[in-house]
Amino acid sequence: MLIIIISLSYNACTYRGKKSHPPPETYTSEVTHIYGRDDRIPINHYNTALAKSIGAILVNGLITGTGSLVGDRLVLTSKHILTSTPTAVSNLKNITFIPFSNFNDSSHSQNSVSIIDIKSGGYNGSDRALDWAVLSLNRHPTDSKGQSLPSLPISNQSLKKGLKISLASMTAIRSFNTATLKIHPNCNITLAKIYDQNRNIWPGMFYHNCDAGKGSSGGPMLVKCQNNRYCIVAIQVSAVVSRRDGITSPETHFQKYYPAFSNLAISYKNWSRAINR
Repeated sequence: MLIIIISLSYNACTYRGKKSHPPPETYTSEVTHIYGRDDRIPINHYNTALAKSIGAILVNGLITGTGSLVGDRLVLTSKHILTSTPTAVSNLKNITFIPFSNFNDSSHSQNSVSIIDIKSGGYNGSDRALDWAVLSLNRHPTDSKGQSLPSLPISNQSLKKGLKISLASMTAIRSFNTATLKIHPNCNITLAKIYDQNRNIWPGMFYHNCDAGKGSSGGPMLVKCQNNRYCIVAIQVSAVVSRRDGITSPETHFQKYYPAFSNLAISYKNWSRAINR
């Protein structure tokens, strides 16, 4: 039996069961987006490249999602995790970033990096194509020896249906005690061309079947590039919410036509210019 469980919050949805047919809707307070079994693999070693480049976004000291180093003093994430509501104004003093490699040190506050500026697509709760943010840091994150941590390179690879991708993200929100970094390797883009309510192409968006959960928003969608290293091509931003939630957005339109494609990502086409300026 297939079950879909959808939260009432604007960015929460649970999808469980086999990958072939969309199940009926019910409700829960859980925040997971799992296709079949959970295929995410823990990144247990703090010394790996991904652990050094990917970490947690904190708002008022609590983990709200995932961010990735994408340049000198730059972190890419999803805008909606920076505030309590989509239309709220971000308070820079309340936002910090901690690479996962620095989680092994108990002094989390000393390992966090402050945010001094935000460039975003201007997401206000209506168009997920704008739900990205590039955070400028007060310093480049370093390891315990003071060495700068590596950034994830950006790939402009063509994103087509069936392309093998991977999603790396934090797997808990709020608490450091339960937060881990996991990766779901070799999942797929399930729909690469999406249309809005007016039948226009929804730019830079695609659906995928990578497993996600609490803390996954802002997590990097990865492909293998030169020297077999990971490069970022998109970020995870949402799962399609129920039309019955009363939320007016392109997502509520898509569930009617594409109910099995719940995990939504924003490609480099929408945010790369903010990084390369």
